[in-house]
Amino acid sequence: MCDAPIPYTEEDDVSSLGTFEEPKKISSKEEAVRYAYGLSQTRKEIEELTAIAEAEKEKWLKKIEEVEEWYKSVIEPLKRKENYLETMLSLWHQEQYYNASEKQKKNLMSIKLPYGITLKSRAQQPVFEITDEEAYRKYAEEHGLLKDPTPPEPKWNEAKKRLVVKEDGTIIDSETGEVITWVRAVPQDRKFEVT
Repeated sequence: MCDAPIPYTEEDDVSSLGTFEEPKKISSKEEAVRYAYGLSQTRKEIEELTAIAEAEKEKWLKKIEEVEEWYKSVIEPLKRKENYLETMLSLWHQEQYYNASEKQKKNLMSIKLPYGITLKSRAQQPVFEITDEEAYRKYAEEHGLLKDPTPPEPKWNEAKKRLVVKEDGTIIDSETGEVITWVRAVPQDRKFEVT
């Protein structure tokens, strides 16, 4: 039995411990101690690199925040100007359209201007507002226009809590004693963890 740590040397590098494709089997506690040391060192290195990465991300996030603030300060006035110019052109287009004869209106549905700007107008479908909910529902029922109701979903997590597996594999509802046949218990391998 070995309780004292075995010194770690360069020959004991992680690469000598095997690879995931061809793992080296641990055959003694001394080897297990070397693996534990390797795992400990690897975790420390991961922690150090994670700290460095987080610090770098924090710097870049601050820089991104500065850029976003700058962008917001320069884009907002331009967006207001864009909105103003669009509004003025739209109002002018409306005036042209509504003051034109029926024959002229066809030519004013779309106006091409220089600089890649086009003014367009089109008729829109009416928006329907239900004024009598009861009559609307009755109409939908009579004409088969009701949506299918969403079927309720079983509460699986709550159901699992009530299920007990007996030694013979039978599953019983712990609250009612009922034998449950609509599910089977699949045995699982023991779980091993390294913490």
